[in-house]
Amino acid sequence: MNGKEILIGLVKNGEFHLLSPKTSVGDMIRLTSISRQESRPPDAGFVDLSEYEGSVIAVQGYLDSNWLYEASVVEKGGLILTSLALEVFGER
Repeated sequence: MNGKEILIGLVKNGEFHLLSPKTSVGDMIRLTSISRQESRPPDAGFVDLSEYEGSVIAVQGYLDSNWLYEASVVEKGGLILTSLALEVFGER
């Protein structure tokens, strides 16, 4: 494994809302494509999630505070998986 974390969450209003795993940073995680070592602000590489609106997705990257650095979407749940995930995590 390369040290990157995999997070599962719901895209709502263009924002990634963490479902699993639970962390101390809260449930709203912002995604950026830049690395933590870059001298640019994380907003410079903000990942647009609008194409995943209403879906549960899995993302991978390095979590630091409420930012996921070097973030990429690794999987999108379809209608059935999204419905099941929302039921399990009580997001209805």
